[in-house]
Formats: sequence, structure tokens, C-alpha cells
Amino acid sequence: MQAEVVSPERVLFTGEADMVVCRTTNGDAAFLEGHEPFLGMLAPGEIRVINGTEEFAFECTRGFVEVDGVHVRIISDDASPK
Repeated sequence: MQAEVVSPERVLFTGEADMVVCRTTNGDAAFLEGHEPFLGMLAPGEIRVINGTEEFAFECTRGFVEVDGVHVRIISDDASPK
């Protein structure tokens, strides 16, 4: 699936992902391809984008996550690489 992690200053990540993990206001969530549509608010914590043996980690305090089954988009006010 395609994943994007975006902050106001720049695109932090865009590319293929097997799984995206983040913390929402309802708890931790992991998204795989085919996940049902989801829109949620991010809670302070870590965002992890996993693709095979590669893993990219980011820290954020607030924002949104949108999932449509083939895309995961994370838009954060203050995400930064970890």
C-alpha cells in the first residue's frame, strides 16, 4: 500500500509500506493493505512505517490519519524523524 507522512514543512515519507502503526486518540492502531476506511486523530506518540525489513520512525504530538484500503495518509502539525 502507499503511505505518506506529511508535516507543514515537508513530506517526511512517501512510498510503499506493508504496515503503518500510529497512536490515535482511541489507542494504538496498525494498518495493513485492505484496511477498512478510517479517519482518526493522532495522539502524541510514534509513527512507524514498515516495509519488509525497513522501518521508518517519526515522532508527533497531533494530527490526523486517513486510510482508504490502499493508502495511509498521516498529516501532522509537528511530525519529525526519530
